[in-house]
Amino acid sequence: MAEVATRAQRQAHTRARLVRAARDAFLEHGYDAASLAAIAAASGCTTGAVYANFTGKDDLFFAVLDARAQASRGEQVTATLAEASLEDAIRAAARVLLADDDDPRWARLVATYWARAAHDDVFRAAVARRSEAILGGLTALVEELARRHGMQLLVPAREIARGGGALTRGVRLERAIGLADDLTAEMFEEMFLAYVRGLMRPSGHDGRPRPEESP
Repeated sequence: MAEVATRAQRQAHTRARLVRAARDAFLEHGYDAASLAAIAAASGCTTGAVYANFTGKDDLFFAVLDARAQASRGEQVTATLAEASLEDAIRAAARVLLADDDDPRWARLVATYWARAAHDDVFRAAVARRSEAILGGLTALVEELARRHGMQLLVPAREIARGGGALTRGVRLERAIGLADDLTAEMFEEMFLAYVRGLMRPSGHDGRPRPEESP
């Protein structure tokens, strides 16, 4: 039993090394130019070890993106649920999302991901499964925010999460290619807050102005 556990630990360690090396290679050279042989060498593993742990380059690419997405989701949940007010919680989420943009190479790599999905049916099917998993986590976070702050959602939480992701990806890409140099982190916070808060209202609110809302 101890031998099985040790083997599993070694495999997990090898996978982690390969994912780190692949991340560096994809960011430095792009998806197409990064080779599995170079990734294996950089990780101190053999090409055989790559295929023992991943079905191929696409599978390794997904592992790199999933590791990053998992870390980002953890940061979003921690930062968002630590805030006392709904507005501060949404702003905290926006800060985490934009912080992922610190290295513009990520946005370019993600652009390659979506472009590949548009032209490759097999890759697109894998992207769809991955997107469902990511949306599920973000949907749960939106629902928890609404519950904590007594808000009613005007559209399904899933679609709020989807739209927030699309807004973030668009801004990241424009910043990465130099089309949004004037868009500051503070501006993005305001945009993200307006989007998310605009799709919520206090529970039980019938849409008519309350006394404090009257002109």
